[in-house]
Amino acid sequence: MQRTAAENIALIPGTASPEHLRENIAAASLVLPDEAVADLDGIAG
Repeated sequence: MQRTAAENIALIPGTASPEHLRENIAAASLVLPDEAVADLDGIAG
């Protein structure tokens, strides 16, 4: 199961530094294995 970056994300305008901006952009390409997603879904209820 692959989720899109927009799912369950609250946007907060602004960033403290260009490095933080790069980190946030890189996080959008994060893909979790199905097992990890299922574990997180179980925790979230």
